[in-house]
Amino acid sequence: MGPSIGFFSFSILFGLLNILNPIYSPITNIEEVVLVQHEEVVVSVESDEDLLFFEDATYNSIYQELFFQTNEPTVQIRIYDDFESMVYLLPVKSDRIKIGKSLFESGKYTVVFDVEGDRRRFASKLEIK
Repeated sequence: MGPSIGFFSFSILFGLLNILNPIYSPITNIEEVVLVQHEEVVVSVESDEDLLFFEDATYNSIYQELFFQTNEPTVQIRIYDDFESMVYLLPVKSDRIKIGKSLFESGKYTVVFDVEGDRRRFASKLEIK
């Protein structure tokens, strides 16, 4: 009688964990979603949370500027190169952000948008061609 009760309890616990896991999963990784596709720059994100943070992302080739419209004001932006070294720390305090392409050399970067409260941050990948 003991082993069958243990197996029954384990089955219920395992089923409950599988049901609750999607509810409490904080970040869902997705396939890379491209926000900006241009011959000079590509901006992409890799999670649902990051995707939902951006209302708009565009590249103006005349002014050579990236424009980001976010759902929440960004306090600062940290930009890391391909070697994960911080190359820029930009104070922002806005939900409308313009970044000049002239700041970057050709290569791959990670752009981290920090928002106020609880150290929340959202990341995008940037490739300058």
